[in-house]
Amino acid sequence: MNPLNDLLSNLAIVAIAISAWTFTHRRLIGLSGNLQNLIFGVSMAVGTFAVMHMPFQFIPGVKLDARYTFLAVSAFFGGPVAALPPLLTAIVLRVWIGGVGVSVAIPNIVAASLVGLIGYRLNRSAVPRIRLLVLLSCSVAVAGTLGFYVVLPIERWWHLTGTITLPFALILFASTWLASIAMVEELKRQAVTSENLIYRAVIDALPDCLNAKDIDGRFLTANPATARALGADDPADLIGRTDADFFDEATAGAFRVPELDVMRTRAPLIIEQKFARKDGHTAWHASLKAPFTMNGQMLGIVTHNRDVTEQKRLEEELGLVQRRLSGAVESMADGLALFDRQGLLVFRNERFVRMFPPAPGSVNTETCITHIVRMSLHGDEAAEVGEDVDLQIKTRAADLLTPGNHDLSLPGECWIEARTRDAGEDGVMIVFSDVSDRKQQEAKLQRLNRQLADLANTDRLTSLFNRRGFDLALETAMTNAHAANTDLGLILVDIDHFKAFNDTYGHLAGDDCLRRVAAAIAETLEPFGGSLAARYGGEEIASILPLASIEETASVARLLCAAVRNLGIAHSASEKGVVTASAGAASLKSLGGLRRKDDLVAAADSGLYAAKSAGRDTARTVVSQGRDEAAA
Repeated sequence: MNPLNDLLSNLAIVAIAISAWTFTHRRLIGLSGNLQNLIFGVSMAVGTFAVMHMPFQFIPGVKLDARYTFLAVSAFFGGPVAALPPLLTAIVLRVWIGGVGVSVAIPNIVAASLVGLIGYRLNRSAVPRIRLLVLLSCSVAVAGTLGFYVVLPIERWWHLTGTITLPFALILFASTWLASIAMVEELKRQAVTSENLIYRAVIDALPDCLNAKDIDGRFLTANPATARALGADDPADLIGRTDADFFDEATAGAFRVPELDVMRTRAPLIIEQKFARKDGHTAWHASLKAPFTMNGQMLGIVTHNRDVTEQKRLEEELGLVQRRLSGAVESMADGLALFDRQGLLVFRNERFVRMFPPAPGSVNTETCITHIVRMSLHGDEAAEVGEDVDLQIKTRAADLLTPGNHDLSLPGECWIEARTRDAGEDGVMIVFSDVSDRKQQEAKLQRLNRQLADLANTDRLTSLFNRRGFDLALETAMTNAHAANTDLGLILVDIDHFKAFNDTYGHLAGDDCLRRVAAAIAETLEPFGGSLAARYGGEEIASILPLASIEETASVARLLCAAVRNLGIAHSASEKGVVTASAGAASLKSLGGLRRKDDLVAAADSGLYAAKSAGRDTARTVVSQGRDEAAA
């Protein structure tokens, strides 16, 4: 037999075994990694068995085969699990064949498997690098021939190298290299296939439409979402067809225009497209169109469509709501404003601008909370504007930004109620209501109440306080005197012989006389701050003198008597010839600090009685209970 034929047979078996594995491997994708490696090892064991039954002879008595390629390749690509079946097959079969070369062949067999396992450990990538394959092929060539140099003497090495080991090493290198390259190509194909499957699964799982068209607008590929959107049963039904097969001419033409722009500019394009579905309903697509090329040549367009019909509907509804809300806000009778935490204006309506116009010289209507506070300070007549105006503004601004209700007084007798509410991270929302009418009504009501109170406490004849007003005033004056530990004077004045005056001149004249006497007493008391005169009853008039001692009270009592006398009102029924008056004076401290107003009134009344007893037209004081002292 020709040795070359046997050599070619060995190489053919290697090629067949590797090809058979790559074909079979494609159908084992679903199996576990160890099981796939075991099947790979078994197939390599079959190849090992085959080549060991078809050895080729270099020189008489020396037969070789390509077993080492199968041993190394199985270990390198499949690890220990794949290395074991061909290793055991080679050892068992070589022992069974027998002969003097067993002692050389067994170590070579083990060495070839170890070389493959070392390469398996050194490999760090899914697809081995070329330099590692070169190293593997060289190592197999060495492992398959090294044993010859161990068993033969040195003097035969030169002849051995030229006739056996070098040619055989080249054969092992070539067969291992070719087998490894074939395996690497299979791994690459497998990786690409797996990657494509993943890509396809991802594309098919997309809820959005994803498709590719050629330069003429025909579908090259599409995912199921695209098929559903176009009403097709399967994505394959779209291949070779165009949009015109699924839409009317106008719609298909509208879809084609941006695709032509993308092919012309070769730049991606993002657009929104409105179109009518087959059922007549309007729909919207947000589309990304990008060119895809190969080697600089335009091949077509990749399109990603996302149905935004519902989003557009919600945007239209939101826009309508916003327009309605904006209209409502702008038509509010109240000013509405949103301020951030620093008091800067974020949002306001037109009513707010009319309430708080910009400061002179400002070019816009934007403002801050301090502008409002400054206007309020100018309009608040009760505000105490000192030197540190900025501090007041800062304090009031902080108060206005605090949730609650606040009153603001603006120039022009305008009152604003500010209702501040927390708006979370956005700041505070303030509603400004013009309450000027309400404030004016409240002020008018207060004035009316004061007038009513004055009427209730005023004597209609003399315009002095009446008895009710006197009692309230005296109660307040005594409370204040006790609280401050001060004195309080009280004078009771009675017109002398007033009944005789009425009997002589008539009641109308008597009323006029009483009015003149009351006016004189009121005028006399004007210089004494806090003093008060009241018609105590009939022709009797009481005077309250805060802070007055008994001496001061007595002096005022004398002045009152003189004021009445000096009126010169004729009184023929009186021994004096004119109207006169008697007065009784008392004070708190002169009575030992009595606390009941009735006691003070009683003391003044006792003084009045003493003045009447002393001949009238005079004043008397009572400095202690049971003892009186002349005052005039």
